[in-house]
Amino acid sequence: MRKLTAALLILCCSSTMAIEIRGATSCGNWASSRQSSNPAAGPNQLWMLAYLSGLASALHKDGLKGTSNASIFLIVDDYCRKNPSEYLDDAGNEVFRELLKKNNL
Repeated sequence: MRKLTAALLILCCSSTMAIEIRGATSCGNWASSRQSSNPAAGPNQLWMLAYLSGLASALHKDGLKGTSNASIFLIVDDYCRKNPSEYLDDAGNEVFRELLKKNNL
């Protein structure tokens, strides 16, 4: 069952899928908005939380359980610093993978 779940997550969260994601800004924009009191940080953070909640709902996996928003944002910060040309959906996919692994889901 775990192998099937892992395969489904990879299929669902692969950035190579031809699915258009709306509203995702670049990691570069995320990083710059988080470095100062930029008003864009709030909507970007809300977008990320909604995206992760959507993944959790679609996969029926409570990967967000026991995780604070602040810790999620720190994982996204790290991903976006390393991958500034990627988009927030890519960061969200990676965050969700990490949370599933952390929660043994």
